Amino acid sequence: MTQITDRQSTSLHLCIVNKKHVHHQPTIPMNLKEAIQQPHTTIVDVREPSEFHSGHIEGALNVPLGSIPARLAEFEEMGKPILLYCYSGGRSRQATLFLQANGIPEAYNAGSLNEMYFLTLQTQG
Repeated sequence: MTQITDRQSTSLHLCIVNKKHVHHQPTIPMNLKEAIQQPHTTIVDVREPSEFHSGHIEGALNVPLGSIPARLAEFEEMGKPILLYCYSGGRSRQATLFLQANGIPEAYNAGSLNEMYFLTLQTQG
Protein backbone atom coordinates (compact mmCIF):
# COMPACT_ATOMS: atom_id res chain seq x y z
CA MET A 1 0.00 0.00 0.00
CA THR A 2 1.24 3.47 -0.89
CA GLN A 3 0.02 6.86 0.24
CA ILE A 4 -0.89 9.26 -2.56
CA THR A 5 -2.70 12.54 -2.84
CA ASP A 6 -5.68 13.03 -5.07
CA ARG A 7 -7.32 16.39 -5.95
CA GLN A 8 -11.09 16.28 -6.03
CA SER A 9 -13.37 19.31 -5.85
CA THR A 10 -10.51 21.62 -4.81
CA SER A 11 -9.80 19.62 -1.66
CA LEU A 12 -6.90 17.34 -1.06
CA HIS A 13 -7.84 13.86 0.11
CA LEU A 14 -5.57 11.12 1.33
CA CYS A 15 -6.14 7.88 -0.47
CA ILE A 16 -4.71 4.43 -0.23
CA VAL A 17 -3.66 2.67 -3.40
CA ASN A 18 -3.76 -1.10 -3.27
CA LYS A 19 -2.62 -2.53 -6.60
CA LYS A 20 -4.97 -0.98 -9.18
CA HIS A 21 -7.78 0.15 -6.87
CA VAL A 22 -8.11 3.48 -5.07
CA HIS A 23 -10.08 3.17 -1.84
CA HIS A 24 -11.88 6.08 -0.18
CA GLN A 25 -13.14 5.01 3.22
CA PRO A 26 -16.34 6.70 4.36
CA THR A 27 -16.40 8.55 7.64
CA ILE A 28 -18.49 6.50 10.02
CA PRO A 29 -21.14 8.66 11.69
CA MET A 30 -20.87 8.94 15.44
CA ASN A 31 -22.48 11.10 18.04
CA LEU A 32 -19.50 13.31 18.90
CA LYS A 33 -21.15 14.55 22.10
CA GLU A 34 -21.22 10.98 23.38
CA ALA A 35 -17.76 10.19 22.03
CA ILE A 36 -16.05 13.06 23.81
CA GLN A 37 -17.50 11.88 27.12
CA GLN A 38 -16.18 8.33 26.83
CA PRO A 39 -13.36 7.62 29.29
CA HIS A 40 -10.72 6.56 26.74
CA THR A 41 -11.38 9.15 24.04
CA THR A 42 -8.28 10.70 22.47
CA ILE A 43 -8.47 14.17 20.92
CA VAL A 44 -5.93 14.88 18.18
CA ASP A 45 -5.18 18.26 16.59
CA VAL A 46 -3.74 17.62 13.11
CA ARG A 47 -2.58 21.20 12.51
CA GLU A 48 1.06 22.25 12.36
CA PRO A 49 2.88 22.87 15.69
CA SER A 50 2.84 26.66 15.26
CA GLU A 51 -0.96 26.56 14.81
CA PHE A 52 -1.33 24.23 17.78
CA HIS A 53 0.72 26.54 20.02
CA SER A 54 -1.43 29.52 19.06
CA GLY A 55 -4.43 27.79 20.68
CA HIS A 56 -5.83 24.28 21.00
CA ILE A 57 -8.34 22.15 22.87
CA GLU A 58 -7.20 21.32 26.38
CA GLY A 59 -5.76 17.81 26.51
CA ALA A 60 -5.41 17.48 22.73
CA LEU A 61 -2.36 15.79 21.22
CA ASN A 62 -0.65 17.50 18.30
CA VAL A 63 0.04 15.13 15.42
CA PRO A 64 0.40 17.15 12.19
CA LEU A 65 -1.36 15.67 9.17
CA GLY A 66 1.89 15.08 7.27
CA SER A 67 3.34 12.96 10.07
CA ILE A 68 0.36 10.63 10.51
CA PRO A 69 1.53 7.85 8.13
CA ALA A 70 4.84 7.53 10.00
CA ARG A 71 3.03 7.51 13.35
CA LEU A 72 0.30 4.99 12.53
CA ALA A 73 1.45 2.65 15.31
CA GLU A 74 0.84 5.44 17.85
CA PHE A 75 -2.75 5.76 16.64
CA GLU A 76 -3.25 2.01 17.02
CA GLU A 77 -2.28 2.34 20.70
CA MET A 78 -4.37 5.47 21.45
CA GLY A 79 -7.55 5.32 23.49
CA LYS A 80 -10.62 4.98 21.32
CA PRO A 81 -12.54 6.69 19.89
CA ILE A 82 -10.09 9.14 18.33
CA LEU A 83 -11.54 12.57 17.54
CA LEU A 84 -9.54 14.59 15.03
CA TYR A 85 -9.82 18.31 14.37
CA CYS A 86 -7.95 21.10 12.58
CA TYR A 87 -8.57 24.74 11.62
CA SER A 88 -11.50 24.19 9.25
CA GLY A 89 -12.14 20.43 9.22
CA GLY A 90 -10.38 19.66 5.94
CA ARG A 91 -7.14 18.23 7.27
CA SER A 92 -8.97 16.31 9.99
CA ARG A 93 -11.17 14.77 7.28
CA GLN A 94 -8.06 13.67 5.39
CA ALA A 95 -6.58 12.22 8.57
CA THR A 96 -9.83 10.40 9.37
CA LEU A 97 -10.02 8.85 5.91
CA PHE A 98 -6.38 7.77 6.09
CA LEU A 99 -6.71 6.22 9.55
CA GLN A 100 -9.93 4.40 8.70
CA ALA A 101 -8.38 3.05 5.49
CA ASN A 102 -5.45 1.77 7.52
CA GLY A 103 -7.38 -0.24 10.05
CA ILE A 104 -8.47 2.33 12.63
CA PRO A 105 -12.25 2.57 12.18
CA GLU A 106 -12.63 4.36 15.53
CA ALA A 107 -11.18 7.59 14.04
CA TYR A 108 -13.74 10.38 13.57
CA ASN A 109 -13.63 13.83 12.04
CA ALA A 110 -14.66 16.30 14.74
CA GLY A 111 -14.34 19.20 12.29
CA SER A 112 -12.85 22.59 13.01
CA LEU A 113 -11.21 24.01 16.11
CA ASN A 114 -14.34 26.12 16.72
CA GLU A 115 -16.65 23.12 16.36
CA MET A 116 -14.49 21.12 18.75
CA TYR A 117 -14.40 24.03 21.21
CA PHE A 118 -18.21 24.32 21.23
CA LEU A 119 -18.52 20.55 21.54
CA THR A 120 -16.35 20.61 24.67
CA LEU A 121 -18.44 23.48 26.09
CA GLN A 122 -21.66 21.54 25.51
CA THR A 123 -20.34 18.48 27.31
CA GLN A 124 -19.06 20.26 30.42
CA GLY A 125 -21.27 19.79 33.45
